Amino acid sequence: MDMPSSSANTSRVRIAIDGPAGAGKSTVAKMVSDLTGYVYVDTGGMYRGLALAALERNADLEREEELVSLPERCGLSFRWDTGDFRVFLGARDVTEKLHSREVDGAVKVVARFPLVRQLMVKMQRGIATSNDVVMEGRDITSVVLPDAEVKIYLTAEFRERVRRRWQEMVQKGEDVPWDDLKREMAARDEADVNRKTGPLVRVSDAVVIDSTGKTAREVALTIVKLCDERNAPRQRGAGNLQCCRDKSWA
Repeated sequence: MDMPSSSANTSRVRIAIDGPAGAGKSTVAKMVSDLTGYVYVDTGGMYRGLALAALERNADLEREEELVSLPERCGLSFRWDTGDFRVFLGARDVTEKLHSREVDGAVKVVARFPLVRQLMVKMQRGIATSNDVVMEGRDITSVVLPDAEVKIYLTAEFRERVRRRWQEMVQKGEDVPWDDLKREMAARDEADVNRKTGPLVRVSDAVVIDSTGKTAREVALTIVKLCDERNAPRQRGAGNLQCCRDKSWA
């Protein structure tokens, strides 16, 4: 399967954000999307949508060919707007179902297959070809959009990342033992870094931002400032920087 070049349309502005789980990528990317007017793309949600489809169909998570055929068979699709990215299976909006512990376990298996990643990268580049984007994930700066105008590696201390994830799950009514979550996130970190295809890496020209001790607003404004320094125009209707309200990390 041939993938379109990441630079197919150089007139578009691409903000690429990578980082480990719990670093605050989604929260920050949504705020940056609101402030710039660019389309927010949650690539992790795309993989999670596929993982959910596999779970619902009782698919064999170890069969790469079966997984690659699922998007078409299940009607996996995406809809986006400023600050919002929705995942659909057929006519069902399944976005709110994507962060269960069951999906957490399945997505790290699904995402390691080369053909799955190739399919997703093609979709992601397609979105970036026709839109100015704020795209976040694990391999955006290194694989999906290696020539993005703004590249960010967003991280945080491990304990802080676990705390954010735990808080998010508690808010959803899930009872998650702290030590279990620590083990799961450590395993996910290891899987992300050691994956053969599209591993999480810190590319040399990415700006590293540690969100520990910072608010989401502070991080988002730092990224928007970088865009301004690189003369990336904001879209009509973009939010006012002075009126930007902070958001919870969870």
